[in-house]
Amino acid sequence: MPSSTAPAVRDARRAENRARRAAGAASTQPSYRAFAVTVGRVERLSPSFTRVTFVGADLAGFGRDGLDQRIKIVLPDAAGRAPRLEDFTGDWYQAWREQPESERHPFRTYSIRALRGEGTQTELDVDFVLHGTGPHAGPASRWVARVQVGDRLVISGPNAAYDGPPVGLEFDPPAAAARLILAGDETAAPAVCAILEQLPAGTDVDAFLEV
Repeated sequence: MPSSTAPAVRDARRAENRARRAAGAASTQPSYRAFAVTVGRVERLSPSFTRVTFVGADLAGFGRDGLDQRIKIVLPDAAGRAPRLEDFTGDWYQAWREQPESERHPFRTYSIRALRGEGTQTELDVDFVLHGTGPHAGPASRWVARVQVGDRLVISGPNAAYDGPPVGLEFDPPAAAARLILAGDETAAPAVCAILEQLPAGTDVDAFLEV
């Protein structure tokens, strides 16, 4: 499913940001903030991939720079308690580090697979690679193995009110590049697919994914 951010719109936003920086303007808003989300849909894409669609009115303020946008997903703690939005606002990271590890809400970094809709109807897709639920599995793999519609989480992502340069993006090829090559393993597949969907028509690109 394609992202709602077209390349032309994204490039225009970046040009505006460069102009602001050149003029010495500084944003008064944080580049990232916490968003309260709920699981709206769960789709098993393959034996090793599950897509989770997050919804919630708070996503109306989610930034839309597109491409391989990086986010952090805050997961339930060891007791299964859902994270609270108020615990992940402001300077939350230091307070989080000071908590006993057994009481912390773990968080993991993911790339957005797709973002669509507008305002309070915004939906955000994240594709999770399934690594099982055994003793060596991470908290995200264990969570997605038992995820249910209605589960509540917190996502740290780009703030639409921030007017500085885009953040959380890694893909930035030279403007003069005549050909693009994208390569990655299964964990990079969502980012690579999102990039491919947003490249201008006619782009000469090859993608190699190991899954």
